[in-house]
Amino acid sequence: MTPAVYLVNVSEPIEPQVFWYLLSHIRSDKRERVLRQRIKQNADNMLVGEILAMVAIKRHFGIPLSEQHIVCYKNGKPYLDGFPDVHFNISHSGQCVVCAVCDVPVGIDIQEVVPYNPEVAKRVFSEDEIRQIDRSDDPNMEFTKMWAIMEARY
Repeated sequence: MTPAVYLVNVSEPIEPQVFWYLLSHIRSDKRERVLRQRIKQNADNMLVGEILAMVAIKRHFGIPLSEQHIVCYKNGKPYLDGFPDVHFNISHSGQCVVCAVCDVPVGIDIQEVVPYNPEVAKRVFSEDEIRQIDRSDDPNMEFTKMWAIMEARY
């Protein structure tokens, strides 16, 4: 099956009545994480990501929302309990939320361009990757691109 990617632009804050309605439809551990967010955009993005995954799974695999029980591995990657051939991943950054779904393991990451941070790069990238960033015409873009690729794998 071909992977499908869904994208939502969360350019306006979610109105409180809609926010609480959507919040009531996600799993309790995720609900708690959403409510702990201090920045409204982050809370909205997390909530939209969870709802987007549920809708994408229903659309792509035909699994009703009532049968979807999303849980997470210890590393935080979500999976659909009881459906070993359903794979998905969620990411959000800035005003964008994405979800990829497929019948084989899939990863996705979206990132706003961030400043190149050599200290962070030393902790997560190989020496060859750091040289690639340092030699690029736009180290910020290269750092962000490599970070997104790394995040999508996990």
